[in-house]
Amino acid sequence: MKAYQRLVTLSIAVFCCSCAPMLQRDIDKQGDAIRLLQQKTQELERSLRRLQTEYHNDTDRLNIEIESLKARIEESTRRNEKLIAEITAAAAKEPARLEQQEQLQKTEGQDVTVTPSDQISSTPASTPVASEKELFDQAYALYTNREYVAARKKFQEFMQRYPSSNKTDSALYWIAQCYYKEKKFEDAIAACDDVIKKFPKGSKTADAYYLQALAFCEIQDPLTAQILLETLMQNFPNSEAAKLGKKKYDELKAGTP
Repeated sequence: MKAYQRLVTLSIAVFCCSCAPMLQRDIDKQGDAIRLLQQKTQELERSLRRLQTEYHNDTDRLNIEIESLKARIEESTRRNEKLIAEITAAAAKEPARLEQQEQLQKTEGQDVTVTPSDQISSTPASTPVASEKELFDQAYALYTNREYVAARKKFQEFMQRYPSSNKTDSALYWIAQCYYKEKKFEDAIAACDDVIKKFPKGSKTADAYYLQALAFCEIQDPLTAQILLETLMQNFPNSEAAKLGKKKYDELKAGTP
């Protein structure tokens, strides 16, 4: 019996000695797996910190660009308002000038009556020569003939003579189009901004968003263009401008011109 017990004890000892290397290898493998997992965790943490830094940088850059955009729009809007004020002031002085001229003629003993046709021939730039529809059609005809400077001035004249017209938003939009065709992109942006702010639900507001986005692309500001196109698609989803805007938006997101 004692011999049997010694044999069993010896067998157990031999078994344990043979298993020890296997157990050590398992322990080593588990240690390697743990170290690999820790390494992956550290890499993920570094990637997360890098993404957070990039996000904050992009946000800061966007805020700077938005502030720059606001400044450019405000400056262009001031220039347009100044121009409109000058045109209005000139038109306001015209009746007094005609009355003074008539009084002078009477004083000199001339029996002259100033008729509407005489006024038109003497002051064609500031005296109405056409009805509201005729004047708008004249301006649009100049635009279709690619006479953009003349068309813009005619649309500005239309706005000065008929400020309460239901075509005022259209006239302002076509002024923006003329600026765009003249490659005066910042002026086009300001005119579009006037359409959007003064006529938020107007017939040309969706088109103004799209045109303004195109103008920002021309001045190398695709990020602002994307924001405008997103607003267009959200506020006017069923408009033709939104369909064109979606195509342009996809091009910008893909990095194509």
